[in-house]
Amino acid sequence: MNNKQSLLATLQQSRERVLELLNSLSAQQTKVPYLPGINPPIWEVGHAAFFFERFILQNLDKAPSYNPALDDIWDSFELAHEDRWQEGLFPDKPDTLRYFDDTFNKVKQRIETKALTDSDLYLYKYAIFHLNMHIESMVWARQSLGYAPPPFSLKDTGAENTYPIDHSDVEVPAGRYRIGMPPES
Repeated sequence: MNNKQSLLATLQQSRERVLELLNSLSAQQTKVPYLPGINPPIWEVGHAAFFFERFILQNLDKAPSYNPALDDIWDSFELAHEDRWQEGLFPDKPDTLRYFDDTFNKVKQRIETKALTDSDLYLYKYAIFHLNMHIESMVWARQSLGYAPPPFSLKDTGAENTYPIDHSDVEVPAGRYRIGMPPES
């Protein structure tokens, strides 16, 4: 992901995943119950767009906010986790998707037309990795709520998941565990 072509391909793939995740939920499924480990999916998509807007369009180009009245709503540093469930707090799905599309089209155009500096590349990767983290979050929210797997999870496999799903917690005994790659690898 160190050139325009790979950035654009990765951005497009991540965009498609987000749209599949959100658009495969019914209206009722987008109104998730409060749980400490998940976010409302519409808020999650608006927040991801805000991240691109803030760190790329506003930071690099001094672009104005798409909607200044919503900046604190989409900003996870400003809006407490438990407050994201307030009815009517953020725009509905169609308006949030318009914001998402507008922001991503501007970022795509910026990648296509501007020189790719090291600092720009860093911010593009940062925003894409952040988006991918929210894709993962949306997937685990589906699992937590017992929703069907995301549409892309079974693509090209030709197989359906035949394993029973265990919705209980995993018990991990206390102790010391090495995580990550050893330095010598």
